[in-house]
Amino acid sequence: GRTGHGGETQETHGARRRDAGDARGTAAYGHGPEGLMNDPLLRGELREGNPAVEEFLRICAVCNTVVPAEREAEGSSEGNNFWASSPDEVAIVKATAQLGVTLVERSGSEVQLRVNGSVQRYEVLDVLEFTSERRCMSVIVRDLQTGRLSLYTKGADDVVLARLVQGDPMVDGAVNCLQAIVYAESGLRTLCVAMRRLDEGLYKEWSCKYAEARAAVHGVGAVAATCALLERELQLQGVLAIEDRLQEAVPETVEMLQRAGIALWMLTGDKRSTALNIAKAAGILPSQSTLLHVQGGTEKEIELSLHDALAEAETQDTSNTPVVMVVEGSCLDAIVEEQPHLFSQVALLVDAVVCCRVTPSQKARISELACQCGQREAHVGVGLSGCEGLQAARAADFSFAKFHCLQRLLLIHGRSAYQRTCFISQFCFYKSLLLSFTQILYAFSSAFSGSSLFSSFTIMAYNVVYTSFPVLGYLFNKDLQDSTMTWKMTWNMGRADSALNDNTAQSWLSSALLHAIVLFSIATNSPEGLQVDQETQGITSASCIVWVQSLVLLIEGDRPGNIATALDVMPI
Repeated sequence: GRTGHGGETQETHGARRRDAGDARGTAAYGHGPEGLMNDPLLRGELREGNPAVEEFLRICAVCNTVVPAEREAEGSSEGNNFWASSPDEVAIVKATAQLGVTLVERSGSEVQLRVNGSVQRYEVLDVLEFTSERRCMSVIVRDLQTGRLSLYTKGADDVVLARLVQGDPMVDGAVNCLQAIVYAESGLRTLCVAMRRLDEGLYKEWSCKYAEARAAVHGVGAVAATCALLERELQLQGVLAIEDRLQEAVPETVEMLQRAGIALWMLTGDKRSTALNIAKAAGILPSQSTLLHVQGGTEKEIELSLHDALAEAETQDTSNTPVVMVVEGSCLDAIVEEQPHLFSQVALLVDAVVCCRVTPSQKARISELACQCGQREAHVGVGLSGCEGLQAARAADFSFAKFHCLQRLLLIHGRSAYQRTCFISQFCFYKSLLLSFTQILYAFSSAFSGSSLFSSFTIMAYNVVYTSFPVLGYLFNKDLQDSTMTWKMTWNMGRADSALNDNTAQSWLSSALLHAIVLFSIATNSPEGLQVDQETQGITSASCIVWVQSLVLLIEGDRPGNIATALDVMPI
Protein backbone atom coordinates (compact mmCIF):
# COMPACT_ATOMS: atom_id res chain seq x y z
CA GLY A 1 0.00 0.00 0.00
CA ARG A 2 0.94 3.64 -0.18
CA THR A 3 3.00 5.20 2.56
CA GLY A 4 1.38 8.24 4.07
CA HIS A 5 2.99 11.14 5.83
CA GLY A 6 2.59 13.43 8.78
CA GLY A 7 3.76 16.82 9.79
CA GLU A 8 4.24 19.24 12.60
CA THR A 9 5.20 22.84 12.22
CA GLN A 10 4.75 26.04 14.11
CA GLU A 11 3.89 29.55 13.01
CA THR A 12 6.55 32.16 13.40
CA HIS A 13 4.69 33.74 16.31
CA GLY A 14 4.35 30.35 18.05
CA ALA A 15 0.57 30.50 18.37
CA ARG A 16 -0.27 27.26 16.64
CA ARG A 17 1.18 23.89 15.88
CA ARG A 18 0.31 21.87 12.81
CA ASP A 19 0.24 18.06 12.69
CA ALA A 20 -0.53 15.91 9.68
CA GLY A 21 -0.98 12.17 9.76
CA ASP A 22 -1.08 9.23 7.46
CA ALA A 23 -4.53 8.22 6.26
CA ARG A 24 -3.63 5.39 3.87
CA GLY A 25 -1.33 3.33 5.98
CA THR A 26 0.03 3.01 9.46
CA ALA A 27 3.07 5.27 9.00
CA ALA A 28 3.00 8.63 10.75
CA TYR A 29 5.75 11.18 11.18
CA GLY A 30 6.62 13.94 13.60
CA HIS A 31 5.42 12.27 16.82
CA GLY A 32 8.86 11.76 18.34
CA PRO A 33 10.75 14.24 20.51
CA GLU A 34 12.73 15.44 17.49
CA GLY A 35 9.59 16.81 15.86
CA LEU A 36 8.49 16.65 12.26
CA MET A 37 11.24 18.63 10.57
CA ASN A 38 13.94 16.41 12.05
CA ASP A 39 12.07 13.12 11.74
CA PRO A 40 14.65 10.79 10.10
CA LEU A 41 11.97 8.52 8.59
CA LEU A 42 10.22 11.44 6.92
CA ARG A 43 13.49 12.93 5.71
CA GLY A 44 14.35 9.59 4.16
CA GLU A 45 10.99 9.43 2.34
CA LEU A 46 11.52 12.94 1.00
CA ARG A 47 15.01 12.14 -0.27
CA GLU A 48 13.71 9.04 -2.03
CA GLY A 49 10.93 11.04 -3.65
CA ASN A 50 8.01 9.08 -2.20
CA PRO A 51 5.09 9.97 -4.54
CA ALA A 52 2.47 9.75 -1.77
CA VAL A 53 4.38 12.21 0.38
CA GLU A 54 4.89 14.65 -2.49
CA GLU A 55 1.25 14.37 -3.59
CA PHE A 56 -0.01 15.15 -0.10
CA LEU A 57 2.30 18.16 0.28
CA ARG A 58 1.36 19.34 -3.21
CA ILE A 59 -2.36 19.29 -2.36
CA CYS A 60 -1.71 21.20 0.87
CA ALA A 61 0.33 23.82 -0.99
CA VAL A 62 -2.25 24.34 -3.78
CA CYS A 63 -5.65 23.86 -2.06
CA ASN A 64 -5.81 27.25 -0.35
CA THR A 65 -6.09 30.98 -1.01
CA VAL A 66 -2.61 31.89 0.26
CA VAL A 67 -0.69 34.55 -1.65
CA PRO A 68 3.12 34.47 -1.36
CA ALA A 69 5.01 37.73 -0.89
CA GLU A 70 8.62 38.61 -1.53
CA ARG A 71 11.20 38.34 1.19
CA GLU A 72 11.51 41.44 3.31
CA ALA A 73 15.28 41.40 3.11
CA GLU A 74 17.62 39.75 0.70
CA GLY A 75 19.18 36.71 2.19
CA SER A 76 16.51 36.32 4.83
CA SER A 77 16.56 32.87 6.37
CA GLU A 78 12.84 32.82 6.97
CA GLY A 79 11.93 32.22 3.35
CA ASN A 80 8.83 33.62 1.72
CA ASN A 81 6.15 35.50 3.60
CA PHE A 82 2.60 34.32 3.01
CA TRP A 83 -0.65 36.23 3.27
CA ALA A 84 -4.14 34.81 3.70
CA SER A 85 -7.39 35.45 5.55
CA SER A 86 -6.90 32.27 7.57
CA PRO A 87 -3.78 31.76 9.73
CA ASP A 88 -4.39 28.01 9.47
CA GLU A 89 -3.71 28.05 5.74
CA VAL A 90 -0.58 30.17 6.20
CA ALA A 91 0.83 27.71 8.72
CA ILE A 92 0.07 24.71 6.49
CA VAL A 93 1.78 26.34 3.49
CA LYS A 94 4.79 27.23 5.65
CA ALA A 95 4.99 23.61 6.76
CA THR A 96 5.00 22.32 3.17
CA ALA A 97 7.69 24.88 2.29
CA GLN A 98 9.95 23.58 5.06
CA LEU A 99 9.41 20.06 3.73
CA GLY A 100 10.47 20.97 0.21
CA VAL A 101 7.18 21.91 -1.52
CA THR A 102 7.09 25.71 -1.65
CA LEU A 103 4.34 27.95 -2.98
CA VAL A 104 6.41 30.37 -5.06
CA GLU A 105 3.88 32.50 -6.92
CA ARG A 106 0.14 32.94 -7.36
CA SER A 107 -0.68 35.30 -10.23
CA GLY A 108 -4.21 35.26 -11.54
CA SER A 109 -5.22 31.65 -12.07
CA GLU A 110 -1.66 30.29 -12.24
CA VAL A 111 0.16 28.76 -9.29
CA GLN A 112 3.85 27.90 -9.22
CA LEU A 113 5.38 25.38 -6.84
CA ARG A 114 9.01 24.56 -6.22
CA VAL A 115 9.28 20.85 -5.47
CA ASN A 116 12.79 19.86 -4.42
CA GLY A 117 14.31 22.48 -6.69
CA SER A 118 12.14 21.95 -9.77
CA VAL A 119 9.31 24.37 -10.69
CA GLN A 120 5.81 22.98 -11.28
CA ARG A 121 3.03 25.13 -12.74
CA TYR A 122 -0.72 24.64 -12.23
CA GLU A 123 -3.76 26.49 -13.50
CA VAL A 124 -6.55 26.95 -10.97
CA LEU A 125 -9.78 26.65 -12.95
CA ASP A 126 -12.30 26.93 -10.09
CA VAL A 127 -12.22 27.47 -6.34
CA LEU A 128 -15.07 25.87 -4.39
CA GLU A 129 -14.89 28.09 -1.34
CA PHE A 130 -15.25 26.95 2.24
CA THR A 131 -18.55 27.68 3.98
CA SER A 132 -19.78 26.77 7.43
CA GLU A 133 -22.45 24.58 5.86
CA ARG A 134 -20.15 22.68 3.47
CA ARG A 135 -17.22 22.52 5.93
CA CYS A 136 -14.72 21.87 3.17
CA MET A 137 -13.02 23.65 0.27
CA SER A 138 -11.83 22.39 -3.10
CA VAL A 139 -9.86 23.61 -6.07
CA ILE A 140 -9.93 22.29 -9.63
CA VAL A 141 -6.44 22.51 -11.12
CA ARG A 142 -4.77 21.61 -14.40
CA ASP A 143 -1.17 20.45 -14.39
CA LEU A 144 0.40 22.61 -17.11
CA GLN A 145 3.18 20.06 -17.60
CA THR A 146 0.92 17.07 -18.25
CA GLY A 147 -2.47 18.71 -18.89
CA ARG A 148 -4.11 16.47 -16.28
CA LEU A 149 -7.21 17.73 -14.43
CA SER A 150 -7.54 17.12 -10.69
CA LEU A 151 -9.87 18.05 -7.86
CA TYR A 152 -8.09 18.78 -4.58
CA THR A 153 -10.23 18.82 -1.42
CA LYS A 154 -9.58 19.42 2.25
CA GLY A 155 -12.17 19.69 4.99
CA ALA A 156 -13.74 18.23 8.10
CA ASP A 157 -13.01 14.54 8.46
CA ASP A 158 -16.65 13.45 8.69
CA VAL A 159 -17.47 15.37 5.49
CA VAL A 160 -14.55 14.08 3.44
CA LEU A 161 -14.71 10.50 4.70
CA ALA A 162 -18.36 10.31 3.67
CA ARG A 163 -17.42 11.22 0.07
CA LEU A 164 -14.65 8.70 -0.52
CA VAL A 165 -14.78 6.27 -3.41
CA GLN A 166 -16.37 2.97 -2.48
CA GLY A 167 -14.37 -0.24 -2.73
CA ASP A 168 -10.95 1.35 -3.02
CA PRO A 169 -8.53 -1.33 -1.82
CA MET A 170 -6.02 1.34 -0.84
CA VAL A 171 -8.39 2.92 1.65
CA ASP A 172 -8.99 1.26 4.97
CA GLY A 173 -11.84 3.17 6.56
CA ALA A 174 -11.08 1.86 10.03
CA VAL A 175 -7.47 3.06 9.87
CA ASN A 176 -8.57 6.44 8.53
CA CYS A 177 -11.05 7.03 11.33
CA LEU A 178 -8.60 5.73 13.94
CA GLN A 179 -5.95 8.20 12.79
CA ALA A 180 -8.43 11.09 13.04
CA ILE A 181 -9.54 9.97 16.51
CA VAL A 182 -5.92 9.79 17.74
CA TYR A 183 -5.38 13.41 16.75
CA ALA A 184 -8.74 14.49 18.15
CA GLU A 185 -7.94 12.93 21.52
CA SER A 186 -4.83 15.12 21.61
CA GLY A 187 -6.98 18.23 21.26
CA LEU A 188 -6.27 18.75 17.55
CA ARG A 189 -8.77 19.77 14.90
CA THR A 190 -8.62 17.13 12.19
CA LEU A 191 -8.89 17.77 8.47
CA CYS A 192 -8.83 15.17 5.73
CA VAL A 193 -7.07 15.78 2.43
CA ALA A 194 -8.37 14.00 -0.69
CA MET A 195 -8.29 14.25 -4.47
CA ARG A 196 -10.06 13.06 -7.61
CA ARG A 197 -8.89 12.80 -11.22
CA LEU A 198 -11.26 14.45 -13.70
CA ASP A 199 -11.78 14.11 -17.42
CA GLU A 200 -12.50 17.04 -19.71
CA GLY A 201 -16.07 16.06 -20.55
CA LEU A 202 -17.14 15.69 -16.95
CA TYR A 203 -15.55 19.00 -15.99
CA LYS A 204 -17.13 20.95 -18.87
CA GLU A 205 -20.58 19.58 -18.08
CA TRP A 206 -20.17 20.42 -14.39
CA SER A 207 -18.71 23.85 -15.14
CA CYS A 208 -21.88 24.91 -16.99
CA LYS A 209 -24.04 23.87 -14.04
CA TYR A 210 -21.73 25.69 -11.64
CA ALA A 211 -21.90 28.91 -13.66
CA GLU A 212 -25.72 28.75 -13.70
CA ALA A 213 -25.86 28.17 -9.94
CA ARG A 214 -23.58 31.14 -9.24
CA ALA A 215 -25.63 33.37 -11.52
CA ALA A 216 -28.90 32.54 -9.76
CA VAL A 217 -30.40 35.27 -7.55
CA HIS A 218 -30.83 32.93 -4.59
CA GLY A 219 -28.15 30.46 -5.56
CA VAL A 220 -26.44 29.72 -2.24
CA GLY A 221 -28.07 26.34 -1.89
CA ALA A 222 -27.69 25.65 -5.60
CA VAL A 223 -23.96 26.36 -5.46
CA ALA A 224 -23.49 23.96 -2.56
CA ALA A 225 -25.49 21.26 -4.33
CA THR A 226 -23.46 21.75 -7.51
CA CYS A 227 -20.19 21.50 -5.59
CA ALA A 228 -21.37 18.23 -4.05
CA LEU A 229 -21.83 16.76 -7.55
CA LEU A 230 -18.08 16.92 -8.09
CA GLU A 231 -16.85 16.42 -4.51
CA ARG A 232 -17.50 12.67 -4.48
CA GLU A 233 -15.64 9.45 -5.27
CA LEU A 234 -12.59 11.02 -3.65
CA GLN A 235 -9.32 9.26 -2.88
CA LEU A 236 -8.04 9.97 0.61
CA GLN A 237 -4.44 11.23 0.70
CA GLY A 238 -3.87 11.99 4.36
CA VAL A 239 -5.04 13.54 7.59
CA LEU A 240 -4.12 17.04 8.66
CA ALA A 241 -4.56 18.18 12.25
CA ILE A 242 -4.42 21.68 13.69
CA GLU A 243 -3.81 22.67 17.26
CA ASP A 244 -5.01 26.02 18.54
CA ARG A 245 -2.59 26.74 21.35
CA LEU A 246 -4.01 28.52 24.33
CA GLN A 247 -2.69 31.88 25.41
CA GLU A 248 -0.94 32.20 28.71
CA ALA A 249 -3.03 32.15 31.89
CA VAL A 250 -6.18 30.85 30.18
CA PRO A 251 -6.77 27.93 32.62
CA GLU A 252 -6.11 30.23 35.59
CA THR A 253 -8.54 32.83 34.27
CA VAL A 254 -11.24 30.23 33.63
CA GLU A 255 -10.76 28.81 37.12
CA MET A 256 -11.11 32.27 38.67
CA LEU A 257 -14.29 32.97 36.70
CA GLN A 258 -15.74 29.64 37.81
CA ARG A 259 -14.85 30.40 41.43
CA ALA A 260 -16.77 33.64 41.06
CA GLY A 261 -19.84 31.61 40.14
CA ILE A 262 -19.83 32.50 36.44
CA ALA A 263 -21.21 29.78 34.15
CA LEU A 264 -19.09 29.28 31.03
CA TRP A 265 -20.40 28.34 27.58
CA MET A 266 -17.99 27.09 24.92
CA LEU A 267 -19.24 27.22 21.32
CA THR A 268 -16.91 25.66 18.76
CA GLY A 269 -17.03 24.24 15.28
CA ASP A 270 -14.80 21.32 16.26
CA LYS A 271 -16.14 17.82 16.70
CA ARG A 272 -16.99 16.47 20.13
CA SER A 273 -13.73 14.68 20.95
CA THR A 274 -11.65 17.68 19.95
CA ALA A 275 -13.94 20.13 21.74
CA LEU A 276 -13.78 18.13 24.98
CA ASN A 277 -9.99 18.05 24.92
CA ILE A 278 -9.81 21.77 24.28
CA ALA A 279 -12.24 22.32 27.15
CA LYS A 280 -10.00 20.22 29.40
CA ALA A 281 -6.91 22.17 28.40
CA ALA A 282 -8.70 25.47 29.04
CA GLY A 283 -9.94 24.34 32.46
CA ILE A 284 -13.63 24.42 31.51
CA LEU A 285 -13.86 20.66 31.90
CA PRO A 286 -12.06 19.45 35.07
CA SER A 287 -10.87 15.86 35.16
CA GLN A 288 -13.52 14.80 37.69
CA SER A 289 -16.45 16.36 35.83
CA THR A 290 -19.75 14.62 35.14
CA LEU A 291 -20.72 14.86 31.46
CA LEU A 292 -24.33 15.15 30.31
CA HIS A 293 -24.51 14.34 26.60
CA VAL A 294 -27.43 15.78 24.62
CA GLN A 295 -27.75 14.10 21.23
CA GLY A 296 -30.25 12.46 18.93
CA GLY A 297 -31.31 12.17 15.33
CA THR A 298 -34.96 13.15 15.74
CA GLU A 299 -36.85 15.72 17.81
CA LYS A 300 -38.23 12.96 20.03
CA GLU A 301 -34.78 11.53 20.72
CA ILE A 302 -33.43 15.00 21.50
CA GLU A 303 -36.30 15.68 23.90
CA LEU A 304 -35.70 12.37 25.69
CA SER A 305 -31.99 13.15 25.91
CA LEU A 306 -32.76 16.55 27.47
CA HIS A 307 -35.11 14.97 30.01
CA ASP A 308 -32.44 12.42 30.94
CA ALA A 309 -29.88 15.21 31.32
CA LEU A 310 -32.29 17.23 33.50
CA ALA A 311 -32.99 14.26 35.76
CA GLU A 312 -29.28 13.56 36.21
CA ALA A 313 -28.41 17.22 36.77
CA GLU A 314 -31.00 17.51 39.53
CA THR A 315 -29.44 14.58 41.39
CA GLN A 316 -25.84 15.80 41.09
CA ASP A 317 -24.05 17.77 43.80
CA THR A 318 -22.28 20.49 41.80
CA SER A 319 -20.40 21.70 44.87
CA ASN A 320 -18.29 18.52 44.87
CA THR A 321 -18.34 17.37 41.23
CA PRO A 322 -18.64 19.85 38.35
CA VAL A 323 -21.38 19.02 35.85
CA VAL A 324 -20.88 19.90 32.19
CA MET A 325 -23.47 19.57 29.43
CA VAL A 326 -22.18 18.58 25.98
CA VAL A 327 -24.46 19.33 23.01
CA GLU A 328 -24.00 18.15 19.44
CA GLY A 329 -24.36 20.79 16.74
CA SER A 330 -26.87 18.64 14.85
CA CYS A 331 -29.27 18.99 17.80
CA LEU A 332 -29.04 22.75 18.28
CA ASP A 333 -31.59 23.82 15.68
CA ALA A 334 -34.23 21.50 17.12
CA ILE A 335 -33.35 22.61 20.68
CA VAL A 336 -33.64 26.33 19.93
CA GLU A 337 -36.90 25.95 18.01
CA GLU A 338 -38.68 23.20 19.94
CA GLN A 339 -37.13 22.80 23.41
CA PRO A 340 -35.63 26.13 24.54
CA HIS A 341 -37.30 26.04 27.96
CA LEU A 342 -36.19 22.49 28.73
CA PHE A 343 -32.68 23.27 27.55
CA SER A 344 -32.58 26.38 29.76
CA GLN A 345 -33.59 24.31 32.78
CA VAL A 346 -30.65 21.98 32.28
CA ALA A 347 -28.23 24.84 31.53
CA LEU A 348 -29.09 26.58 34.80
CA LEU A 349 -28.18 23.46 36.78
CA VAL A 350 -24.76 22.78 35.23
CA ASP A 351 -21.41 24.52 35.66
CA ALA A 352 -20.55 24.76 31.97
CA VAL A 353 -21.97 24.05 28.51
CA VAL A 354 -19.89 22.78 25.58
CA CYS A 355 -21.52 22.98 22.12
CA CYS A 356 -19.57 21.30 19.30
CA ARG A 357 -19.96 21.32 15.53
CA VAL A 358 -21.63 24.73 15.75
CA THR A 359 -22.08 26.94 12.68
CA PRO A 360 -21.82 30.77 12.92
CA SER A 361 -25.59 31.17 12.63
CA GLN A 362 -26.09 28.63 15.41
CA LYS A 363 -23.60 30.50 17.60
CA ALA A 364 -25.71 33.64 17.32
CA ARG A 365 -28.90 31.80 18.27
CA ILE A 366 -27.25 29.95 21.15
CA SER A 367 -25.80 33.23 22.45
CA GLU A 368 -29.30 34.68 22.60
CA LEU A 369 -30.55 31.56 24.38
CA ALA A 370 -27.67 31.79 26.88
CA CYS A 371 -28.73 35.33 27.79
CA GLN A 372 -32.29 34.12 28.29
CA CYS A 373 -31.00 31.35 30.57
CA GLY A 374 -29.41 33.99 32.76
CA GLN A 375 -32.66 36.01 32.70
CA ARG A 376 -30.69 39.05 31.59
CA GLU A 377 -30.03 40.86 28.37
CA ALA A 378 -26.48 41.09 27.05
CA HIS A 379 -25.34 44.70 27.18
CA VAL A 380 -21.59 44.30 26.67
CA GLY A 381 -19.64 42.44 24.02
CA VAL A 382 -15.97 41.55 24.47
CA GLY A 383 -13.70 40.65 21.57
CA LEU A 384 -10.16 39.30 21.35
CA SER A 385 -7.75 40.67 18.74
CA GLY A 386 -6.21 37.35 17.78
CA CYS A 387 -4.97 35.63 14.64
CA GLU A 388 -8.43 34.54 13.48
CA GLY A 389 -9.47 38.01 12.30
CA LEU A 390 -10.68 41.29 13.77
CA GLN A 391 -14.39 41.17 12.93
CA ALA A 392 -15.46 40.31 16.48
CA ALA A 393 -13.00 42.74 18.04
CA ARG A 394 -14.20 45.61 15.86
CA ALA A 395 -17.84 44.97 16.68
CA ALA A 396 -17.22 44.57 20.42
CA ASP A 397 -17.62 47.15 23.18
CA PHE A 398 -14.33 46.07 24.74
CA SER A 399 -11.40 44.64 22.82
CA PHE A 400 -8.07 43.34 24.07
CA ALA A 401 -5.35 40.97 22.95
CA LYS A 402 -5.13 38.58 25.89
CA PHE A 403 -7.83 36.36 27.35
CA HIS A 404 -6.62 36.83 30.91
CA CYS A 405 -7.64 40.51 30.72
CA LEU A 406 -11.22 39.24 30.99
CA GLN A 407 -10.61 38.40 34.65
CA ARG A 408 -9.82 42.00 35.61
CA LEU A 409 -12.54 43.38 33.35
CA LEU A 410 -15.28 41.30 34.99
CA LEU A 411 -14.17 40.73 38.56
CA ILE A 412 -12.65 44.15 39.28
CA HIS A 413 -13.85 46.77 36.82
CA GLY A 414 -17.22 45.09 36.34
CA ARG A 415 -17.93 44.82 40.05
CA SER A 416 -16.74 48.38 40.74
CA ALA A 417 -18.88 49.74 37.90
CA TYR A 418 -21.93 47.88 39.19
CA GLN A 419 -21.41 49.04 42.78
CA ARG A 420 -20.80 52.68 41.79
CA THR A 421 -23.73 52.80 39.37
CA CYS A 422 -26.15 51.35 41.90
CA PHE A 423 -25.05 53.70 44.67
CA ILE A 424 -24.90 56.87 42.57
CA SER A 425 -28.31 56.28 40.97
CA GLN A 426 -29.99 55.76 44.34
CA PHE A 427 -28.06 58.57 46.03
CA CYS A 428 -29.12 61.05 43.33
CA PHE A 429 -32.75 60.13 43.98
CA TYR A 430 -32.14 60.48 47.72
CA LYS A 431 -30.66 63.98 47.59
CA SER A 432 -33.40 65.20 45.24
CA LEU A 433 -36.13 63.69 47.41
CA LEU A 434 -34.55 65.19 50.51
CA LEU A 435 -34.98 68.69 49.08
CA SER A 436 -38.45 67.93 47.69
CA PHE A 437 -39.78 66.43 50.93
CA THR A 438 -38.57 69.48 52.86
CA GLN A 439 -40.44 71.75 50.45
CA ILE A 440 -43.59 69.59 50.82
CA LEU A 441 -43.40 69.82 54.62
CA TYR A 442 -43.13 73.60 54.34
CA ALA A 443 -46.22 73.61 52.14
CA PHE A 444 -48.17 71.93 54.94
CA SER A 445 -46.89 74.39 57.57
CA SER A 446 -47.69 77.40 55.37
CA ALA A 447 -51.25 76.20 54.68
CA PHE A 448 -50.39 75.64 50.98
CA SER A 449 -49.83 79.34 50.40
CA GLY A 450 -47.77 78.62 47.28
CA SER A 451 -44.62 80.29 48.58
CA SER A 452 -41.28 78.48 48.32
CA LEU A 453 -39.04 77.77 51.29
CA PHE A 454 -35.91 78.02 49.14
CA SER A 455 -34.81 80.83 46.88
CA SER A 456 -34.50 80.21 43.17
CA PHE A 457 -30.72 80.49 43.43
CA THR A 458 -30.60 77.80 46.14
CA ILE A 459 -32.71 75.41 44.07
CA MET A 460 -30.54 76.01 41.00
CA ALA A 461 -27.22 75.68 42.85
CA TYR A 462 -28.29 72.62 44.83
CA ASN A 463 -27.71 70.13 42.00
CA VAL A 464 -25.22 72.17 40.00
CA VAL A 465 -22.83 73.19 42.78
CA TYR A 466 -23.67 71.98 46.27
CA THR A 467 -24.20 68.28 45.53
CA SER A 468 -22.29 67.76 42.29
CA PHE A 469 -18.82 67.54 43.83
CA PRO A 470 -19.67 64.61 46.13
CA VAL A 471 -21.05 62.65 43.19
CA LEU A 472 -17.96 63.35 41.09
CA GLY A 473 -15.72 62.43 44.00
CA TYR A 474 -17.49 59.12 44.46
CA LEU A 475 -16.55 58.06 40.93
CA PHE A 476 -13.08 57.26 42.32
CA ASN A 477 -14.44 55.12 45.13
CA LYS A 478 -12.97 51.65 45.64
CA ASP A 479 -14.48 49.88 48.62
CA LEU A 480 -12.23 46.80 48.33
CA GLN A 481 -8.71 46.07 47.21
CA ASP A 482 -8.15 44.31 43.88
CA SER A 483 -6.96 41.13 45.59
CA THR A 484 -10.23 40.72 47.50
CA MET A 485 -12.49 41.45 44.54
CA THR A 486 -11.82 37.98 43.14
CA TRP A 487 -13.61 36.34 46.06
CA LYS A 488 -16.89 34.71 45.18
CA MET A 489 -18.84 36.54 47.89
CA THR A 490 -17.85 39.93 46.47
CA TRP A 491 -18.89 38.97 42.94
CA ASN A 492 -22.21 37.52 44.05
CA MET A 493 -23.53 40.95 45.05
CA GLY A 494 -24.15 41.68 41.39
CA ARG A 495 -25.68 38.31 40.59
CA ALA A 496 -28.01 38.63 43.59
CA ASP A 497 -28.90 42.28 42.84
CA SER A 498 -28.04 43.08 46.43
CA ALA A 499 -26.98 46.66 45.66
CA LEU A 500 -30.07 47.68 43.69
CA ASN A 501 -33.47 46.17 44.40
CA ASP A 502 -36.84 47.05 45.88
CA ASN A 503 -35.55 46.90 49.44
CA THR A 504 -32.63 49.26 48.83
CA ALA A 505 -34.90 51.68 46.95
CA GLN A 506 -37.38 51.72 49.84
CA SER A 507 -34.53 52.24 52.28
CA TRP A 508 -33.28 55.33 50.44
CA LEU A 509 -36.85 56.67 50.13
CA SER A 510 -37.50 56.20 53.84
CA SER A 511 -34.18 57.81 54.72
CA ALA A 512 -34.96 60.85 52.57
CA LEU A 513 -38.37 61.28 54.23
CA LEU A 514 -37.03 60.79 57.77
CA HIS A 515 -34.11 63.17 57.25
CA ALA A 516 -36.41 65.80 55.74
CA ILE A 517 -38.73 65.66 58.77
CA VAL A 518 -35.84 66.02 61.22
CA LEU A 519 -34.14 68.83 59.31
CA PHE A 520 -37.35 70.79 58.78
CA SER A 521 -38.15 70.49 62.47
CA ILE A 522 -34.74 71.87 63.41
CA ALA A 523 -35.00 74.76 60.96
CA THR A 524 -38.52 75.85 61.96
CA ASN A 525 -38.45 75.32 65.74
CA SER A 526 -36.66 78.46 66.92
CA PRO A 527 -35.98 79.33 70.60
CA GLU A 528 -38.71 81.17 72.48
CA GLY A 529 -38.79 84.85 71.86
CA LEU A 530 -36.75 84.64 68.65
CA GLN A 531 -38.59 85.50 65.46
CA VAL A 532 -37.28 83.63 62.41
CA ASP A 533 -38.37 84.80 58.98
CA GLN A 534 -38.92 82.64 55.91
CA GLU A 535 -35.57 83.48 54.33
CA THR A 536 -33.70 82.40 57.44
CA GLN A 537 -35.64 79.15 57.57
CA GLY A 538 -34.82 78.48 53.94
CA ILE A 539 -31.09 79.14 54.34
CA THR A 540 -30.97 77.03 57.51
CA SER A 541 -32.83 74.14 55.86
CA ALA A 542 -30.64 74.25 52.73
CA SER A 543 -27.45 74.27 54.80
CA CYS A 544 -28.64 71.32 56.88
CA ILE A 545 -29.63 69.39 53.73
CA VAL A 546 -26.20 69.91 52.15
CA TRP A 547 -24.40 68.83 55.31
CA VAL A 548 -26.62 65.78 55.82
CA GLN A 549 -26.33 64.49 52.27
CA SER A 550 -22.55 64.94 52.47
CA LEU A 551 -22.51 63.04 55.76
CA VAL A 552 -24.59 60.23 54.20
CA LEU A 553 -22.12 60.00 51.34
CA LEU A 554 -19.25 59.98 53.82
CA ILE A 555 -20.77 57.06 55.73
CA GLU A 556 -22.06 55.06 52.76
CA GLY A 557 -19.35 55.87 50.26
CA ASP A 558 -16.18 55.07 52.20
CA ARG A 559 -13.06 57.16 51.51
CA PRO A 560 -14.32 59.67 48.87
CA GLY A 561 -16.81 61.02 51.41
CA ASN A 562 -13.97 62.88 53.11
CA ILE A 563 -13.20 64.70 49.90
CA ALA A 564 -16.89 65.30 49.25
CA THR A 565 -17.42 66.88 52.67
CA ALA A 566 -14.46 69.18 52.23
CA LEU A 567 -15.69 70.31 48.83
CA ASP A 568 -19.15 71.00 50.24
CA VAL A 569 -17.80 73.33 52.91
CA MET A 570 -16.40 75.77 50.36
CA PRO A 571 -19.70 76.74 48.63
CA ILE A 572 -21.45 76.99 52.01
